[in-house]
This record gives sequence, C-alpha cells and structure tokens, in this order.
Amino acid sequence: MQLNKVENLQFKFNIPHIDNNSACFNPPSFPPPDDFAMCIDESGIVTTRYGDDTWDFKAFGAKSFMYFSDYDDDNKSLFKQTIFYIIYSHLSRGSSYYSLRMWYESLQAVFRVCEDNKISAKNFSHYPKLIQKLADSIAPSTFEKSISHFNKLLKNKGELGFTLLDEKAITNLKKYDSNYEGGQSAYIPAAIWSKLISYLNQIMDDFINNKENLESAYNWVAENYISNKKKAHSPKKASPFLTEKSAFMVRYNGSFDDFLHEHRLFELLKTYQEPYKKYKGEYGIQQFSAYFNNLSFACYIVVLFYSIMRRDEALSLRIDCLVKEIDERMGEFYLLVGETTKTDPDSDARWVVNKNVAKAVSIARTLVNWKLQHLSTPVKDTPHLFQNLAVWDVRNQNVGPRPIVHFDRLAHFSRQFFNVDSYTISPDDYSEALALTPSLKRQDWFQVGGVWKFSFHQFRRTLAVHFAVNQVSPATGQFQMKHGTREQQFHYMNNHGRLRLNNIAEQEVVNEFYAAMGRNITDVVNQEANSILPHSKSPVKEDVVRFITQGEKEQLKKAQKNGLVGFRRNLLGGCMKEGSCEYGGFDSIIHCSGGSNGKFCADLIIDGTKEQKFKDDRDFYQERMDDTPEDSPLYGALKAEVKGYERVLELIEKKRVTK
Repeated sequence: MQLNKVENLQFKFNIPHIDNNSACFNPPSFPPPDDFAMCIDESGIVTTRYGDDTWDFKAFGAKSFMYFSDYDDDNKSLFKQTIFYIIYSHLSRGSSYYSLRMWYESLQAVFRVCEDNKISAKNFSHYPKLIQKLADSIAPSTFEKSISHFNKLLKNKGELGFTLLDEKAITNLKKYDSNYEGGQSAYIPAAIWSKLISYLNQIMDDFINNKENLESAYNWVAENYISNKKKAHSPKKASPFLTEKSAFMVRYNGSFDDFLHEHRLFELLKTYQEPYKKYKGEYGIQQFSAYFNNLSFACYIVVLFYSIMRRDEALSLRIDCLVKEIDERMGEFYLLVGETTKTDPDSDARWVVNKNVAKAVSIARTLVNWKLQHLSTPVKDTPHLFQNLAVWDVRNQNVGPRPIVHFDRLAHFSRQFFNVDSYTISPDDYSEALALTPSLKRQDWFQVGGVWKFSFHQFRRTLAVHFAVNQVSPATGQFQMKHGTREQQFHYMNNHGRLRLNNIAEQEVVNEFYAAMGRNITDVVNQEANSILPHSKSPVKEDVVRFITQGEKEQLKKAQKNGLVGFRRNLLGGCMKEGSCEYGGFDSIIHCSGGSNGKFCADLIIDGTKEQKFKDDRDFYQERMDDTPEDSPLYGALKAEVKGYERVLELIEKKRVTK
C-alpha cells in the first residue's frame, strides 16, 4: 500500500535521541513493512518492529506494552494499522507515548468484542447488537474519552483505510454512558442564554462609551490613594475622600457623588451599583472598586460563555492570550491560549472562540494595564487577564489571578450589576431545559416563575449543545452568538486544519453531538402529534412508528441500537436520513422544502409548533427580496426561500384542516 497521500505520516514526538535520520522517523508506506522500526533506545538498538506481536515503547516514555497476539490475522492487522496511524498522524498531537495508552485501551475494547464474536473490526458497525457488549467493556471514567477517540477515527476513515465505528454506532454507544445524565450540568434555555449575552454586551459597551472618564477617575483615585497611604499613620486615614483636612495628604473637595458627577460617571454607577447605605444613598470607594471588579468578572463570563473553558482555565489566561489565525477554508478565526487543567498529557491549551471574545479580552486587558501603571514593583511575568483591580488596596497590588467564588454567590452580592432577577424561567424555558437535563427536576430553584441559577459549567454544556446541533437561522438570528460559532463547531467537530486544540473541550463537543442525536430520536416519540410528514409514506420505519404510537421509549432505544432509525434536527424540524446530507438544512430550507423544484424531501419531518417562526422567516426573506435587484443571483435564492416557507405553511394549514 502506498504512503498515505492526505497527510505527511512521520514521527511526531519530541524524543531527544530521535531525529530525521532515525530508522523510525519516516515510514516507507502505510501500513509499513513488518521490519519497520517502531522504537529505538538511546544506544540505537531497535526494541520494537511493526511486525512484532508486542510493542514496547518504554524507551520513548511509555509505562506498559501493547499486545496484539490475541487476535486473528485480520483484526491484528487492523489493530496495528490503527495504532500506527494514530502515532504517525496528527491524532497523536506529538505529546507523549504515555498518553497513547488511552487510545490503546479504547481500541482494545472494540477488538476484543470483535475477536470474541468472530467478526472483522471493519464490519463492527454492521452488528448493532454488539454495542452493549462494547459499552460494558469500557470503564465509566473513560467513556467520554472513548467516544471522542471513535469520533476522531471516523473523521479520518479515508486516511485510515476503513471505518471502525460509524456515526450510528457511536450514537448508540453514547446511550450507555451511565455518567451522562446523572451529574450533568444544566443546559441554559435559549431565551435566557440570549438575554444574558445581550446584557453582558451592554455592560461592555457602556464601559467603552465611558472609557475616557473611567480611566481619568481610576487614575486619580489610584494615584492619590497610594500617595496618601505612604504618608498616613493609619490606612483608614489615607482616603482622599475623607472630610478631615490634612496638610500632608490629598483631599477631594466634595463628596464621592460630587467626584462621580465631575467625571460624568454618576449615572453609570447608578445603573450598575447600589449605593452604600452607610452614606445614606451616596456612593463611595467600595462601589467604585466593585464596579471595576464586576466589569472584569463580566468579561470573564463572556470568555466562559464562548470558549468551553473550565473556570480555572479561564483564570489562567494572560493578557496576551488571544491570537488570530487564518484557516484556508474558514478564513479568520480566534484562539485563546492558556494553561490547561484536568487534561491528559496530550492536550494542548488552545480553545477556538467567537470573535466577540476579542472585545471582552480587550476590556479586561485595558483594566489590567490601568492597574499596572500604579504598581511600584516592576512586573516580570506576563500579567494575568482577570485580576482584582482596586490597586489602591494593598491586598490587590499583585498581578496574579483573582479568586472566583461561585457565580450565584457573586450574583447574590451584586444583584443589580448582573441584573439577576431578570432571568425568570418561562414555561418554554422550563420545557427546553428539562428536555436536555432531566435531573433539573430535583432542584428547588428550577420552576416556572423562578429565577435561573447560573453555574460556570453550564456555559460549557450549553455551548457544547449549540455546537452539536448548530441550528443557525439566517432569518431570525435566534441566538445572537450562534452566527459566530460556526467556525468553532467546524474545527471542533471535523479536526480541520490539524489545529492543536484543547482535547477536553473537543471531547465535550463530540460527546454532546452524539447525545443530541439520541435525544432527537426520543423527541420524535414525545412530539409525534406536532410532527408533520409531507408525504403519505413516512420516513420513519414501521416498527419505529409502532413504538412512537405506543410510547415505548425503551423499544425506541432498542430500535436505535438495531440500526432502524436515525434523526438530526434542521430549520424545519428534523431529518430522518441516515448518514450525512449534502444539503444540511441548517442554513437554508430550499432543498428540504422543495423551494427550488416543488418536492419536499422524503426524509423531512416538519415541526408544527414552529408555524409562527416559519411565518417570521418568510417575511424576513420577503423584505430582503424587496431590496434586492431582480436580475441578481441573490434575488433568486431569496425567492426560493420564500416559496419554500409558503409551501411549508400551506402544508401545516392543510394538516390542521384535515384533523
């Protein structure tokens, strides 16, 4: 077989005694010949060759062996070929041989099931009844990692030479993940999610609009507070806003409210901070300090909101963390570079982010730079991005990351700044959140009319869900942030460009993708009354229709495991087409609705509950048509969209009349 033509297969690891001329560096073919050297010790002796039934990589830092003697010739060949590809391709990330053990254990589980049942691993996906046996052989603690591994191999099936687990098999396997629902963080409903990011953008825009005044006021307070502290006998006497006169220290001639009015900041502070009761409605240095720290925290939330980072990973970011790169297919995109936590040795601390993160990072960096001007000790290392900013307090005169309390606790003490009481749970919010996180029923705060209780990990879960389904409507822009997440979803789901992304963030997206596919099929069971089939022949197989009618959820799961049904959401509702669809249905409804040829797609299921949304989308495209030249290609595309929505609405009305 010829050397893999899609990418350059060569040695990827940083081993001191291995260089370009080493026998293990450049394989002559894929897979290589049996005498190809796989490991060489420091004295130059080959310790493992491709044809060996036991691979020993201890000279490269591995802690254990890889064994292939328990498999027939076919599976042994496929197993070795897969491990070899992982080591010599981009999948290894060139991190450490120790980390290859997790790959080996994931694959070992599959090949053992295949060997026990006398089938070839390349045909495993044709035997859905073996999925449960595979699930039983995977430890709960490594289940998500295994799902991520199988997905990566699926995305690289062309280069690898065969398919180990296809999309349907991975989806069915995900259903056996015992950890998924129990300890799962809540999914934030779309309306609350959208409201939060809109409000955070308002906070940042208000800062930008008042930046010069805030900088002037900040510098005046910092400079004079710090100067007074050097002269005062007690820190309590250092405030430049004390009414007590002093010949040695600066005193402001007026109240703190007067100071805010002078700098045209009174209305801003009044919007975001409650007055200090001690001053009978007036503001003081505490509220001034709180504003800057809360603003920094708002930027921190935006980073979490768009990045799938853990709380400590975001806190580790430095002021130079944001980088812009160019992708040959997606154009410009942004990466955050930081210090990763709780990840495997092969993880790289990079996260693809929405370009809106640039605004949050810029504001947080600006605040830190203001602070740095007032430090007496030179800063040696690159400062952290999120710090305590009240530099006039001696406890904050360092450049380390600020301590972060739980979101709901901070929000409790800063209710006005974070507009806490506005995130009330509507009936739609309740249903949407419960559908994706059933365990929410056990939470006392989760009820219609209650206030949503945020936590940091909810942002990871919610963004992973958005990446997984990524239903971006060009008409309504239902989620303001989702127009900027397409490139993120593309990179995380498709490994495109061989980006060295954070492995755990990628793993979270992949796992949610397969869990979402399973949930969508269950939705067909629960919402069949709202599902409109455009053809007399249903795309849902007869056995599955019976399960839907009888409400047999377990039977539906069994049908999934046996390969009888598949499902993905799209703009009009859902698609029952097995495998991928060349048209997608996520950005346009033309091909799904027959807007161009007058025929509905045979695999389409229309969600009748979205009738008003379909009307809004139709009107949106109609308005764009009115402003577009009739002889332009865009006009034709817009007309097809309008015609598609009209046909969908006509069908909904027809079904309603015939009921």
